[in-house]
Amino acid sequence: MDLPLSSAAVPSLIYLGSVDSTNLELIRRLGDDLPEFSTVVSGEQTAGLGRLGRSWVSEPGSSISMSVLLKPTSIELAQQLTLLAANAVHRALVSITDGGSFSIKWPNDILLSGRKVCGILASLHGDSVILGIGVNLSRQSAAPDHATSLEEFGKFSMDQVVAEILKNLSSSYQALIGAGNFDSDLDYLRENCSTIGQRVRAELPDGSEVIGTAIGISIAGHIIIEGDRRYELAAADVWHLRN
Repeated sequence: MDLPLSSAAVPSLIYLGSVDSTNLELIRRLGDDLPEFSTVVSGEQTAGLGRLGRSWVSEPGSSISMSVLLKPTSIELAQQLTLLAANAVHRALVSITDGGSFSIKWPNDILLSGRKVCGILASLHGDSVILGIGVNLSRQSAAPDHATSLEEFGKFSMDQVVAEILKNLSSSYQALIGAGNFDSDLDYLRENCSTIGQRVRAELPDGSEVIGTAIGISIAGHIIIEGDRRYELAAADVWHLRN
C-alpha cells in the first residue's frame, strides 16, 4: 500500500500488510541504525499488545497499528512520551473529524463518547523509546463493547490518519526536546482529560489498587486521586467507574 502523505512526514516509513506487532517489528529492527522517527505501519496485527499484556484487537483493514522510534535525550523526557502522544493523537483526531468531541483517558487512551477509539503504549529499549499507537478506523466484529471507531464520522484513509498523527507528534516532540520539559503541553492535557472529576479505580504495577476521585494532574503529569488519602500516581491502569 502506498502512503505518500505519511512517508513524507518521517525519514523512514515501513508498511506491512500484516505483522505480529508493529512494536515488536520495530524492536527487531533497532540494530539496523534506523533514524529517529522511523515508523512501522500495518493494517493487521496478529499479536498486538496493550497495557499490562492485554491484547489489542486489530482486524484486517479496520484499524491502524503504528509504531514510532524516538530517541529522547533523557529518561525524564522519555517518561513524558505517553502523555505527549496522547495529546498529539487527540489533536490529530479532532482535526481530521473537524472538531470531534474526543477526550483523553489518563494516561494512554483516546475516548469518543466514553468509548475507546485509540490506545497508546510506550516502551523503553536502551536509549530508545518505541511508541505504539492503535486507532480504530471502523467497527471490528471482535471489539469489546467499550470500543468505538472513527467511522462515527465517516470514512478516513489510513494515509490521512497516520500522516496527521505523525505531523502532530513531530511538532509536539520537537517542542518537548527544545523546552526540556512537558510544561507547555500540560494545560492541553488537563483541559482535554476526561479522567479528571471521575470516580476511578487505579490498578498499580504492584497489583494494589486505589479507589477515589481523580481531582487533577500534577506538574509531572501524574494523576492525583482523592481516596482514603490523596495519591499522586506516576503509573497506573485507570478505570472510570459509574457513579
